[in-house]
Amino acid sequence: MNKKGIEALILVVLAAPALAQQSSPAPTTELSKMTVSDTAEEGYSRSDSSTATKTDTPLIETPASIQVVTQQMLQDQKALTFDQALVNVAGVRSSTIGWAENIYLRGFPTSTYFRDGFRIDDPSGLGGTATLSNVDSIEVLKGPASILYGRVEPGGVVNIITKQPSATPRFSVEQTAGSWGEYTTTLDTAGPLNDSKTLQFSLNASHHQNNLFIDNVWDKRDFIAPSLRWTPDAKTQVTLEGSYSHDRTILYQQSIVPYDTTSQQFLFGPRNANPTPYEFDPDTAFIGLSWSHEFADGWTVRQHISRNRVNFSTPVNWNTCCGPLFQDGNTWTVGLSTSHLTGWTRSDGTVLDLEGHFNTGPIKHTLLMGGDYYNLRALYDSQYSNSNGPYFNVPLYSSVVQSTAAIPIDPNSFYYTDTTTRSYGLYAQDQIKLPYSVEILGGLRYQHVATNGFSTNGTDFYGGSGNPTPSNPPADHAVTPRVGVLWLPKDFLSLYASYTENFGATNATSTDYQGKPLKPEGAKQYEVGTKAESSDGRLSASLAWYDLTKINVIAPDIAHPNGQGSFFPTTVGQIESKGVEMTLQGEILQGWDALVAYSYDRATIKVGTSTYPAGTRLPQVPEQMLRLYSTYKLSGALQGFKVGAGLSFEGSAPGLYVDPNTGASETNVITNPAYHTVDAMASYEHPIGRARVTAQINVRNALDASYRTDSFMYVAPWGYVTYGPPRSVLGSVKVEF
Repeated sequence: MNKKGIEALILVVLAAPALAQQSSPAPTTELSKMTVSDTAEEGYSRSDSSTATKTDTPLIETPASIQVVTQQMLQDQKALTFDQALVNVAGVRSSTIGWAENIYLRGFPTSTYFRDGFRIDDPSGLGGTATLSNVDSIEVLKGPASILYGRVEPGGVVNIITKQPSATPRFSVEQTAGSWGEYTTTLDTAGPLNDSKTLQFSLNASHHQNNLFIDNVWDKRDFIAPSLRWTPDAKTQVTLEGSYSHDRTILYQQSIVPYDTTSQQFLFGPRNANPTPYEFDPDTAFIGLSWSHEFADGWTVRQHISRNRVNFSTPVNWNTCCGPLFQDGNTWTVGLSTSHLTGWTRSDGTVLDLEGHFNTGPIKHTLLMGGDYYNLRALYDSQYSNSNGPYFNVPLYSSVVQSTAAIPIDPNSFYYTDTTTRSYGLYAQDQIKLPYSVEILGGLRYQHVATNGFSTNGTDFYGGSGNPTPSNPPADHAVTPRVGVLWLPKDFLSLYASYTENFGATNATSTDYQGKPLKPEGAKQYEVGTKAESSDGRLSASLAWYDLTKINVIAPDIAHPNGQGSFFPTTVGQIESKGVEMTLQGEILQGWDALVAYSYDRATIKVGTSTYPAGTRLPQVPEQMLRLYSTYKLSGALQGFKVGAGLSFEGSAPGLYVDPNTGASETNVITNPAYHTVDAMASYEHPIGRARVTAQINVRNALDASYRTDSFMYVAPWGYVTYGPPRSVLGSVKVEF
């Protein structure tokens, strides 16, 4: 068998687990065979990435699971949000609840993501959802990533790669319009500013507005992102970039669905009903300066300095947090209070790296030494009407919005907090190439994190004193290692094994029954896998097995009641996420791009307590997820046309149920049923003079599947679900020069 035949066989073998599931099969669809097109374009595969190592390393030589959502995927699917983009990544699901981005990676939720390697922290999710208007691609590193990125959840990190200045001119403008009044106008331009091309710029801007299928919910966003790059010589580069977005949003905060604890059933009503809109208006500003200089042959120093600030405010809104939910005859009624929120978060940071390439005899080294520092300050001022009432009672399943004037804000019902978190880390990593195509990656990081601040509860707000309460827990620190071994038996095939540790969330704000601060969360992961790619890099595949355990998870200490009706906390908990992930993405045949992303993830409590026993599945984490997406460019008389279709499947996932009698958290009572959605697209591209015009139509949830996710019940009968959007159509026209 020749080389190309071997490549094809390996790619098919790696694809087999997703194309033929052994158990609990997902719905499948057969893609039509079509004529191959000759037109070349950026495809669905990327050969290298810097997220996993902070060096420009081919993916096939990286002993870790990393997947790239390319620009072509984003364009074909017209993805505007994390939800729509990250569905393409095996082992990852994303859901937006209110203003918070909830990203689940290998079962663990996070709201932290990275922008070109710079940390974007939003501890309370008040910065709004991420903007993808200036995003070139999204790189997702799965598994613990503390060695390079500090304190993060162990499931992985999401790193958005933004569009950069270019020596090659580009210009495009696009207008989209679709269901529920969705309109988006985007501008993307870049090019040189002088004849020598030492000065380059880029500018991205967009205006977006949309009404949701839920009544009284809409959003508007204006966004602009300029950048300027100076390259005085071939070894030096300086880039200044910024972005600003202004949002005015009426949030969808999940739907309230009463839960009958006797029949253990949700009492559903119309899914579009919403009598309690919540307006939220964040402004987000980012500015960054980065530079790099090759000061000796093979040695480069680079630094990134950034600030990200979010200002947010709301008018006086209706609030469902404090009032009753009851049935009056045949009508479910909710008691509303009011609230008003203002505040800001500011994240300042810098990352400094030294990268060197050198040899010691026959051994090749890529050495990385670096450090980072972040200062995150968050200030929140939450004001409420009196938590003891009165309340304004309205029908739950209605969409008539009343004036908030009837329930004034109580000056003594408030919660104010001001916290500052400072962290710094030092790390070293060596990528070693040995004889016989063996490569070793080893790294070590020291991390230090300290938090201080205070909070104040008003005297009418749940028994507050009205006096500031300081919070200055002891600093956390840890040393985390990473090691990986990779073998390239063929230049298109690699096998690897790795072990990684993680430094997670602080528990120091809690103390045990002896008054001692609790240890911070940690994690460790074992992973083995294989990767393959075609000789031209346009088709790649990967298969990975992992065993990830999160330790020092807080749980109630049943042996030590706290005298207030509950228990002191302790860190005996362990959560295990174990599974398999497979991806196949790229050009199958000329003009035929495809993506297959499948994951099986069993995320359970490994060491628990009587209120969260061992073996309990993690809420909102489906065991199986599958994404299929394929596009085809037609040729001959139909040249210029592209058609595509996709299938997304999520297996059933446990919701969260809190027993009203025992307080035990259970995930075997409420279930998010399995569901699948089908998408479709078609486009036509045609040159007009110097311009290229593309008209495109996208249909999401084409079969109009009805489904829900993220179900839970904390205090009976308060139940919550997130409804999946019904069928929608989006049309667009794009002009490029």
